[in-house]
Amino acid sequence: NLSCSDTLQVAGVDLSTDSLSTISSWSWSINGQVVSYLEEPDFLFDSSGTYTIGLTVMSENGCQAYYEDTLVLTLPSIAYPDSLVVCSGDSFIFLNPGADTSHQYLWSPANLVNDAQSPNPYVLQAIDQTFQVTVTSSTAFDTCQFFANVEMNIAPTITIDLPNDTLTCEDTICLDANVVGANDISWSLYPDFNALLSTQSSICVPVATFLKLYVKAENEWGCSLIDSVIVIKDQTNPIASFSFQTLGCGSAQTFQFVDQSSSNTASDLVMWFWDFGNGDTSNIPFPSTVYDSSGTYIINLDVSAANGCNLSYSDTISFDLPRIFGADTLYICYGDS
Repeated sequence: NLSCSDTLQVAGVDLSTDSLSTISSWSWSINGQVVSYLEEPDFLFDSSGTYTIGLTVMSENGCQAYYEDTLVLTLPSIAYPDSLVVCSGDSFIFLNPGADTSHQYLWSPANLVNDAQSPNPYVLQAIDQTFQVTVTSSTAFDTCQFFANVEMNIAPTITIDLPNDTLTCEDTICLDANVVGANDISWSLYPDFNALLSTQSSICVPVATFLKLYVKAENEWGCSLIDSVIVIKDQTNPIASFSFQTLGCGSAQTFQFVDQSSSNTASDLVMWFWDFGNGDTSNIPFPSTVYDSSGTYIINLDVSAANGCNLSYSDTISFDLPRIFGADTLYICYGDS
């Protein structure tokens, strides 16, 4: 053994003898693979395991002999990567899962782990921190020590911004999920996400009566957050209606309109749109408009409730304004009767 850490350097020493001739060539092999033709080479092992070391020697008189021996190595190491990213809010964060319990370990800072001599301690406080570990292993040749750092970083916090639980009259609803701190988004009807509806940030889905949608956001380190939104189909659309009356008659006709719509829901009416058929419109509940020519006009009212439900109602008015058919000025001839 020449040196030992997480790798082991072993010196091969030929102890062969030949009483009748002189040994002139050497062929060293490891697990059947020739690795050196030197008389006394150095071998470097970087992993634990069982190795068969073989030596074939040949003398000047052409005679040769073979000898082999077995080397069992258990090198000190840590099973986990030297960089560890953990999720915000995780508890029982282990530093070395799959550790070789035949080694001896010493972790620091000791006050941040539950047991500084444990092969796989867990962290007491999830903060950005670099841990040092010394791993000691005894081999057939020596006691090997391995020094390593394990850097623990906390992944960015994931947030999901969803619309509030929604009451809608629409047969289809479209929702947006505003996600921060994650790249992958999944929509599902099931909390275990065994069937996905979409992997986009926006989704449009049909609504029959009741719908609960789950959203999962996951980042590149496997951290995830789940949120949900409820959508209820409102079965009672608003009822649109209006009445009207004249406000006097002359060369033009003024009509006053009165909204008589009702929402029939837990949501109040919040929007009105009137089209009076004369090029005039309004968005107040009780508008008026002026007609300056006789005719038949179709009045249309669109109403909307706070939950997005809407309905239209139309009615027709017809009237004749008083008028004369002749010119404003009349010329007559002298003597006309």
